[in-house]
Amino acid sequence: MRHYGCKGRGKTIMKQMQQDPMKRNGSGMGRIIRAGKSSAAGLRAAVQHEAAFRQELLLVVLLLPAALLLGGTGVEKAMLGGSLLLVLIVELLNSAVEAVVDRVGLEHHPLS
Repeated sequence: MRHYGCKGRGKTIMKQMQQDPMKRNGSGMGRIIRAGKSSAAGLRAAVQHEAAFRQELLLVVLLLPAALLLGGTGVEKAMLGGSLLLVLIVELLNSAVEAVVDRVGLEHHPLS
């Protein structure tokens, strides 16, 4: 079973979850900064724990310059680069689904 993120901070997180959502998340620029930090932590966890994400990230790093060279117009470059980023996004979604399935139960099931 995979555990991401907050090792040993379960009680603190539970207290925060019981608070009013607006107080917990804050507002304004502080909220944006905390969201950015959470996103960065999620990407670090994906790089550390997901071999497929690491492989695809390496391919994106190698293929992005090729996409920028091969694209003739700005639209073509954006579409080629966007398709590479889409691969990473889909891999993150796949990892999230796998984590949920692992979290729900570890017993073998043909559909999981």
